[in-house]
This record gives sequence, structure tokens and C-alpha cells, in this order.
Amino acid sequence: MLSDFIAKRKLRSAGTAESYLAGLVVWARSRNESSPDAAIQHIIESKASPYEVIQAYINYLSEKGKSPSTIRTYITALKAFMLDNDLEFSTEKLRVKTVMPAVYYVSTDRAPTSQEVKRILQYAKLPTRAAILTLASSGLRIGELVTLKVADIRFGDLGHPSRITVKAARSKSRKPRTTFATSEATDSLKQLLGDEWKDPNTLIFPAGKDAVYRCIIRAIQKAGLEVKDGPRNELHPHSFRKYFFSNCLAAGIDRGLVENWMGHQFALDTNYLRMSEDELEKEYLKAADRLTFLTGVHPEVTREVESLRAEVDRLKHLEEARKPADDLMSKLLEDAEVQAVLKRRLKATSKMLPA
Repeated sequence: MLSDFIAKRKLRSAGTAESYLAGLVVWARSRNESSPDAAIQHIIESKASPYEVIQAYINYLSEKGKSPSTIRTYITALKAFMLDNDLEFSTEKLRVKTVMPAVYYVSTDRAPTSQEVKRILQYAKLPTRAAILTLASSGLRIGELVTLKVADIRFGDLGHPSRITVKAARSKSRKPRTTFATSEATDSLKQLLGDEWKDPNTLIFPAGKDAVYRCIIRAIQKAGLEVKDGPRNELHPHSFRKYFFSNCLAAGIDRGLVENWMGHQFALDTNYLRMSEDELEKEYLKAADRLTFLTGVHPEVTREVESLRAEVDRLKHLEEARKPADDLMSKLLEDAEVQAVLKRRLKATSKMLPA
């Protein structure tokens, strides 16, 4: 019963399915049952009032100090699970017979400072460091991060940021989008992947969302930055998304463009939809110094990178211009008559050399 119910929810949203599963497991525990399947079967057999069952769970969650938003999510999961198992109830009666807690603001989470991000990174192992740098410099959700494959990233070089594509099926908004990640994040991802960064099918964070989440929390704890307000830390993986948002705005990037990179529903100026990739990259680079933590991005460094980039381009052009001549020379050297002439000249020259 439960497995089928969760499988159907995954068709729409893996995140919602995960939240519903957590809520139903807690519900079974609140009734001292071994599983949600056992709990629902007991209710069916005992013909218990669905209104009383739902209210009992509301009371349980409130006593445990769950936030109003969590309670609403878990109760929505229970109602859907009951209906999926043919336990009928009237929505109108439910509003009368059950009382939800008042909605109030609970979360006091915040964006970290740049110095706090640096401190956390110092206590993070490579996979965790790569995850944090990517989250903080791209605005990705952690659920989107762990679904990324190498094929989703066009790795930048010579100071260029990497371009990340979030596919519609993996985006919370169900719309595809692109964002960027700094050179620093790019280097950490390449270091993490090793030679596999060239394999487009490689999953970058195969450990999954829960494992990456726990590793980031552990790094925050080791950095001495764990401050709890109720059950949640002030700083957690989503905080790096907030860091990205606030620092892009502080760098002077238009909010509509930043919201678009983050996958938010926001009134995006249509002019941005016509911007070229180079123009979008130029906008992103306005915030590059704010989104870089372990390697500084200063004007002198930027100028040096641009100078090196120009020199590389010049050498590429020279190489391309020389290629036809090299090809012609190779063909001439393969010609039998040319080889005979060269041998005669080499023989004549060797006779003129002193013994």
C-alpha cells in the first residue's frame, strides 16, 4: 500500500514523495504501529473515525513542537494516504471537526557571511567542499545539485565560469533553466571527479541528498557555527542558496535575472531573455568575487587572466594560420622526388664539412 502510494507521488515530485513518506512514518510511530501499512490496516478494521485519526495526529505533531508548515505537509500526506486506501471523509466536515495550529513564522535561518563560508569550507572534505562551493556560487537547491551529471555542466576554463543546465524534470518549478558556477567551484568539481569529469553520464554526487545534507551539517558543526533555534540550525544547506541570492543583488545584478538563475517564479525582464550567453556570463561575473572564498578574485588577477586568455587566443590563431603550411610541408616531404633532392643536397653539404 505505502510503496504504491509513494511511487505514484514520485511521478510528480520526488521531493514531495520524500516528505510524504517521512510524515507517514512519523504517523505510524505516533500510533505505536510498526509501519504506515499496519496503521492504516488497523484503522480500516476498527472502522475508526478518520476525523479523529487526523486530529490525533495534529495534536501529536503540535506536542512534538513541529512547525505549522511541517504539520500541514504531514497532515496532507495522511489525508492523501487515507483516500488512497478508500477511507472516505468529507472535506467540509474535516474543516469543522479538526483544528490546525495557527500559522506563525518559525524559521530564523539566515545566509552565512563570507567569512563563515570560508570557515565551513576549511572543515569540509573534498566532496562536501565541492557541494558547498557549487551551491553558494550557483543558487542551486540541494535536491537539484545531487541530480547533476557531467553532461549537465559545460566546464569553464581560463577564468570563465561553468554553465549549469537544470533540466525541467529535476527542477522544482518544472521548467528548465541555466545558471553558472565560479572557476573555484569548477576546480573543486574536477578534482572530485578525477578523469570521470570527461564522462557525460557520471553522476557528480552519487551519495544522494540525505548524505550530502548530513556532510554539510557536520562541516557547519566542526566550524563551531551550529546555532539551533528549535529543531533546525540557523545555517544549513539552503543557507548557501540565500547567500547566492543576497550577494548577486549586492553586486548589482538585476533581481529578475538572479531569480531566474535560482528557478524562482518572478517577473523577469524580457530583455534578459534575449541576452547572449556572453552577456549573461558578464552579468554573472559581477558577483564572482563575492562568490569565491578560498581563492581571491581581485582586479589585478582578473586583468592577468584576461591577458593570458588573449595570448592563448593569439597563439591559437597563429597555429591555425600555420597549419596549411605545415600540411603542405608534410605532403612535400612524403614526395619521392622531393626526398631524392633533399638527399642529394644533404650528401653535397656533408662533403663540404671539415673532416
